[in-house]
Amino acid sequence: MSPKAVFSRSLILFVFIGSACTPSLTDLSSATVTPVAKKPTVEHSPILPSTASTKIALATLVVETPTPTMSALQPDNAIPLFNPGHSVAFTEIHMVDAGQGWAIAHGDLADHILRTEDGGNSWQDIMPPEAVPTQEKIYKQASAAFMNAKTAFVAYSDSTMVWRTKDGGLSWQSSPTEFEAGMGTMILFIDKDHGWLMKFLDAGMSHVYTALFSTSDGGDHWLKLLDPYSDVDIQSFDKTGLSFADSQTGWLSRDAWGVMDGAFIDWTYDGGVTWESQQLPPPINDLDLFKDKRCGVYFPSLSSPTVGNFVLQCVGYEAGKEFFYNYIYLTSDGGKTWETYPYPGGDLHFIDKNVAWAISQELNQSLDGGRTWTKIKTVKWDGQFSFVNTSLAWAVAVSGDEIALVKTTNGCHTFDQLNPQIIASEAPSSGS
Repeated sequence: MSPKAVFSRSLILFVFIGSACTPSLTDLSSATVTPVAKKPTVEHSPILPSTASTKIALATLVVETPTPTMSALQPDNAIPLFNPGHSVAFTEIHMVDAGQGWAIAHGDLADHILRTEDGGNSWQDIMPPEAVPTQEKIYKQASAAFMNAKTAFVAYSDSTMVWRTKDGGLSWQSSPTEFEAGMGTMILFIDKDHGWLMKFLDAGMSHVYTALFSTSDGGDHWLKLLDPYSDVDIQSFDKTGLSFADSQTGWLSRDAWGVMDGAFIDWTYDGGVTWESQQLPPPINDLDLFKDKRCGVYFPSLSSPTVGNFVLQCVGYEAGKEFFYNYIYLTSDGGKTWETYPYPGGDLHFIDKNVAWAISQELNQSLDGGRTWTKIKTVKWDGQFSFVNTSLAWAVAVSGDEIALVKTTNGCHTFDQLNPQIIASEAPSSGS
């Protein structure tokens, strides 16, 4: 997927941690997920730095100095890294290719940033040196924009810092912003220079109070565009997604369930300084949808200033039961006109302009840009997916309080379960 459509939904994160196991499960289509981690009570005990074993070269009997690890070089107030062998409770995965990728995993005090070079079998904890929370019961959630195998940007809730790395996590630099976002963050980059950061500060009375920042120099500096005291109002309703086609044109989607009739999408044409709300027409085959339903917009994706898509989800009640109505909206003329089609529900992933996936416990594929859908498989778990191409994908599979990492090589027809392990992370070389 293009990084233009990448954003982290930090307000809805899985929180799991527990003991590792070594399951053998080759097809997860009808079986309960074998857990890699479970969700016991979180204990706030420190994780000791790992120590490399001393090596002896038998031919010369020369004792080598242990290679320093990132854990050993972390600042004293930094959140400790995972020890090698630590069980991995993934919350998000983003693979770059068949071997290299990133992940976010749940820890005791904060989300950890992990990196793999072998397709997800082994992972290094390369999280930035984010400070330990200063208050009890504070957990720092991470949102991230993973651009390629080396470049990533990370923002934590309850922190003013935005972290960046250009060497795969061997070194991190930080830049300050205003506000500690107690409710989480959302970060988006469209290239190595241009990015946006949303900080969710508080909520109440149908509002999620938000600050919006942008950068044009790769995260070295962040400019505040909007905050709860600005004249431009993006404060009402939950923010569900952010997408930019270029440095100026973007979409913000929101969820107005139960507050207003109809649905809308917000446009910006000046990089996020000002926003205009566009009222959406009802789906062509359900013109009365907005009369008695509550609706929200999700998964916005602008591939150019005029071409984009998103999902409309509405909920209604009949005979005391809740029913959901889902549609995909497509535009090729900057929102002047819309194509609308029934959508099977779940997370929307476009692989290219034609191939798309709708991900829930039913895995549906479209080969015509979202206009028609075919069910490929039904599973008994919920998944956060990362597609590398139309056939190859990884998923964080969640069933109840159990979680596992799975992989498909045949377009979601079958899945193999991985047994991911934390391995030692080498520290950056001197002067890096």
